[in-house]
Amino acid sequence: MAKIVKRDNKYFVQFYGNGLLFEKYAGCDKTAAEKMCSEIDASLPEGAMSHHVPDQSLDVLLKQFQVAFHQQYSDATLKEFKEAYMSFCHYLRQLDTTITTLSGITPKIVDTYQTYLRKNHSSDEVNYQLFLLRALFDFAITQTFLNDNPLFHLRLLDLKPPYAIQQALLQDK
Repeated sequence: MAKIVKRDNKYFVQFYGNGLLFEKYAGCDKTAAEKMCSEIDASLPEGAMSHHVPDQSLDVLLKQFQVAFHQQYSDATLKEFKEAYMSFCHYLRQLDTTITTLSGITPKIVDTYQTYLRKNHSSDEVNYQLFLLRALFDFAITQTFLNDNPLFHLRLLDLKPPYAIQQALLQDK
């Protein structure tokens, strides 16, 4: 159920949807805020307010991904996904043994993982590993294991474009 919150002389309507807290500015008039609140309540689908994302263990994601995509990807590609994810999980165990669920993976943790990878790998390899992880976490969102992809907030390393793309860009100028 939506609720009205007052800060200074301004009203805001807060409500949950798909496990996330949303807030809309409703102006300085309390009756307009109450109207907006009732409109939001009426517009939300049944059960959207209480949608809870289950906290899945790190092991569940890879198993589900392999089952879902065993026909779409080759065995070699699935192996690359698995190795990238296992490497990330190994890093998590070194970093903090309390992170055992997907909800524990934050953009900050992914950022430190990127820094960790840069010490021993080229920019191309780091970006590829992060690309694989991003695909896995996108899959986690489709399975409602996560609300947000922690890699979405991460900037990839600067890369030099391939020669063919460089030439095409030069011709456009």
